Amino acid sequence: MLFKLFFNVLITIYYKNKGDIIYKMKFKFVKKRGWRDLKDQRFDKLIVIKRIDDYIYPSTGRHEPRWLCKCDCGNTIEVIHHNLLNGNVHCCKECKSNKLINMIGKKFGKLTVLERAEDFIGTSGRETQWLCKCDCGNNVIVRGHNLRNGHTKSCGCAQIEVSTKHGWHGTPIYEIYHNMKSRCYNPNRNSYKDYGGRGISICDEWLNPDTGVDTFCRWAMANGYKPGLSIDRINNDGNYCPENCRWTDGVTQANNRRNNIKLTLNGITHTAAEWEPIIGISAFTLYARKEDGWPDERALTEPVNAYMRILTDSNGESHTISDWSKITGLDRGLIYDRHFRQNWSVDKSLYEPVSDSRKPKLITYNDDTFSYNQWDKIIGFGPGTVSKRIRSGKSIEESLTMPLCNNKKILKPINGIYFIDPSTNKPISQDQIK
Repeated sequence: MLFKLFFNVLITIYYKNKGDIIYKMKFKFVKKRGWRDLKDQRFDKLIVIKRIDDYIYPSTGRHEPRWLCKCDCGNTIEVIHHNLLNGNVHCCKECKSNKLINMIGKKFGKLTVLERAEDFIGTSGRETQWLCKCDCGNNVIVRGHNLRNGHTKSCGCAQIEVSTKHGWHGTPIYEIYHNMKSRCYNPNRNSYKDYGGRGISICDEWLNPDTGVDTFCRWAMANGYKPGLSIDRINNDGNYCPENCRWTDGVTQANNRRNNIKLTLNGITHTAAEWEPIIGISAFTLYARKEDGWPDERALTEPVNAYMRILTDSNGESHTISDWSKITGLDRGLIYDRHFRQNWSVDKSLYEPVSDSRKPKLITYNDDTFSYNQWDKIIGFGPGTVSKRIRSGKSIEESLTMPLCNNKKILKPINGIYFIDPSTNKPISQDQIK
């Protein structure tokens, strides 16, 4: 075998006294040799199976062999050559981090672990699985973490027993019972703070692990339960028990909330939920308006759509903001901002001239004067074309007469003929001409 010699030159710069620089060169001779064959050799818990594709260092492009190894636990890993020789890697990651726990012979619920099964390989990586025997006689393969955290305790027979024990499993009324328990005893649920967090609990009669579900469901069927109804506590500070519960619709339950509000209009008082079908404004909107400090009359009468609000000028003429916009020629957003955000009077909001900064830009060409948008319609340009050309420094004539190009770079002819609506003295779009 031929050996090739080469050396690296390392230059070290020392500072001795002031301004004196001494250069010291160090020569290091390195002998390059072939790679050792590690197939079938053992390195602690690893046995080398075969050589696979080399590892290429990104910074230098140098190649180094990689080896496929099998750990004593059964896992296979890929290891770089030098990591095997110097002992940096001597087992798989699971063994190194002690994540692999031998659970053979251990019992989890109804399951007894028999042996290790083939690993599960998913998007998140490799997971250990175990072959287990259930008390009912069935064999089942379960992931290790599901056994340890109690997620899986049987082959599925336990769930069947629960569902057949009382016969209510899978029914809407059982779902109501399950949600009731979750609200009171599951701190991870968002609504827990309003129920269990306030000390609300379920009576022992309904909470009994053996007969509670059946007792609750039988009480519900005998006390007015129907599909679409929900359970409601008569006293919001009381517990879930037969004496304090009833079956109601959504409106009745909303009226019984702790945060419920009542509003009065023309001497008639209702809750927000009761006003909703009467005036057509949702209860949530009424809640929000009252939180913002609106008086009852305004909260109940003002339309939800801002531009549908009615304004009455000093002459007694009343219109919606949208209609006033058409009458005065002002933008409806401008009218709304003036009156409701800047607190202008109705007359001032409607009749105050628009400042120069908000007036449309006008262009005069061939004795015709129109705004940018109107010229776009006349010529057949897309919205904003004339404005963009003017801002780019083109002359008025170029902006109005220069043809457009389509996607194939073919010039599109412009519209040289246009018509004016005599009632408004504004141009008519070509698609409106028949």
